[in-house]
Amino acid sequence: MTTAEKNFILLQEIEANRRFLLMAYQQNPKLLENAEARIKQLFDKPVLESNLSVLKNNPKEKQ
Repeated sequence: MTTAEKNFILLQEIEANRRFLLMAYQQNPKLLENAEARIKQLFDKPVLESNLSVLKNNPKEKQ
């Protein structure tokens, strides 16, 4: 496996983890109470709408 292939797989794993965390915070607002400021920023209304739009328009690709 080449370095490029390994990097691509790593990027896919990072994106999957990002999606999972966003979904977890969205489904459990209590998690946001203790979240870092940057995480809270992601859930401000305009940013949240943008994030949800990205998630809806880019479904997880099959590997």
